[in-house]
Amino acid sequence: MITQRPVHFGDVVRNAIVFNMRNQRESLVSTDALLRDVSRLFDLLHERQIDYLLVGGIAMLHYVEGRNTEDINLIVALTSLRQLPEIDIDSQDNSFARGKFQALQIDFLLSGNPLFAEVQHNYATVQAFTERDIPCATVEGLMLLKLYALPSLYRQGNFMRVGLLENDIASLIQAYQPDLPLLFEKLDQHLNSSDMGELQTIVAEIQQRVERFRRGVGPAVARGLNGDTSSAPGESCQSRMPKDGCEQERRTPIGCAPTQSEFAPLTPPRRKPSRWRPAPSTPLPSADLCHHCGTGGSLLSPRPPRRRKRQYETCRYCPT
Repeated sequence: MITQRPVHFGDVVRNAIVFNMRNQRESLVSTDALLRDVSRLFDLLHERQIDYLLVGGIAMLHYVEGRNTEDINLIVALTSLRQLPEIDIDSQDNSFARGKFQALQIDFLLSGNPLFAEVQHNYATVQAFTERDIPCATVEGLMLLKLYALPSLYRQGNFMRVGLLENDIASLIQAYQPDLPLLFEKLDQHLNSSDMGELQTIVAEIQQRVERFRRGVGPAVARGLNGDTSSAPGESCQSRMPKDGCEQERRTPIGCAPTQSEFAPLTPPRRKPSRWRPAPSTPLPSADLCHHCGTGGSLLSPRPPRRRKRQYETCRYCPT
């Protein structure tokens, strides 16, 4: 089990708001005021005995290192939310509500949703944060909520949110190895068959990423370990060339088309064309042989010698 130092969620929210450049167009909120708002919010929840469960990014930070988050995510009942008139509700539907408490952004997951209610009652624990002990979702509870949200985010085309959730899921799988078949069995009661099929495909891809990380190999090497020898886009043969082995293996790795430069060293070098001619197949009388090269050039258009020692000192077959 991975041990984390206690999270000060007041600092988490403050840092996320202060260092978000999109907030620079507005007047910066006092950091001390943010810390007071966080403390006051949980004081209200405790004083009015609100049954709530902390989920979302701050709950994630208790289990794994992760990103900052500007909002607080809570699972509450709709009746409990009505006991907090200090929170200004901006939007609300059957399963979600969003509101503000002073400078704090709060996202509520309403327990009228059967999955949210099951997480609140069956996947809850008490975690020690810096400020106080707070009811918090377990690893399995966070996995259920994030997996449940993925199909909807894909349909909305929210690429950034999908990336954040998939990274959170991968981090929890890598650190805690939750029982995924059991989680899928729970989700099957709340998602249709099409969404379940797509969700299982997504999780299988995430598991492959986690497995590559555990083995300490990249995608190209992982394909080779799985028997896939095809080159990835932009991956050259030289990047996959073995360090040792025979010459042919180094030049033409399996699955790569050899190039001309790779075959060039194996091609015999071109020789300069010889000016020699083959000797006649029929032997000629010795009297008619060339006195220089020994061929029958004297019978085939002889050329005049440079020095006329004899009539046929050289012939057309003699080298220059």
